[in-house]
Amino acid sequence: MKRYRDWSLRAKFNILCIMLVMLTAISLSVYEIKRVSDTAIESWLSDGAELAGTLAAYGRYATETEEAAAIESVIAGANHEALSYLGLLRSDMSVLAEKWHEPVGDPFPDWHRTVSGPVESPVFSSDGRYVQFVAAIDSDPSAAGGEPIGYVRLIMNKVRMSRQVQEAMKTSLWLFALVLMTAVLMTLVMTRRITRPVNQLAAATRDISNGRIDQFDGVHSSGELAFLSDNFLRLMEKLDQSQQELERSRHSLEQQVQER
Repeated sequence: MKRYRDWSLRAKFNILCIMLVMLTAISLSVYEIKRVSDTAIESWLSDGAELAGTLAAYGRYATETEEAAAIESVIAGANHEALSYLGLLRSDMSVLAEKWHEPVGDPFPDWHRTVSGPVESPVFSSDGRYVQFVAAIDSDPSAAGGEPIGYVRLIMNKVRMSRQVQEAMKTSLWLFALVLMTAVLMTLVMTRRITRPVNQLAAATRDISNGRIDQFDGVHSSGELAFLSDNFLRLMEKLDQSQQELERSRHSLEQQVQER
């Protein structure tokens, strides 16, 4: 604490400004990363639901006929960088065809127990790395309330979302560094301009305490510092006048003593 009190006004002002800029830059970086992460999750879920619905409509014929060529066309037609698993299922949940796009165990071992209704809401795995989409395949899309003839099951991972968040973090770090360097330079320049008049006034007070009252000629500033400088100049002028009057009085007294 004592060392902090010994710091100059310029150093304290520099540290205060830099700390405020750092807090602002960190807050903006965290906000941007959070925004990108939320947007990526929304896009991820939207893409999964859209892909599941599209495959359910496209796989209706393959599920009804169980034709190998039609099934292969559905399985091979699914192309998404975040897709980990695609399964084409019968109405009793037995697997008609499936394909794993990455070597991973099923993160949803009891998934079939939760299926109820034509389309299931996205379900996240326990570790949060995967999300499952289940879409019902209707025999007649125009008939409401019919029993599904099968299901499309998708498992997607966070590869793309993680990449987007990583890119956002890199961008935020670069922006943080740029803002910080710019702010430091501007702070150094501005604090020098602000504290220079104060330092000049402090130097003038030292000169007065040492008996030199004719060394100060004002500071080049505006506002309160200019007002303070003008008052300081008037004070020095009055001190100078007082010293001159004292010198004249002293000289007059010496002359009177000599004449006696």
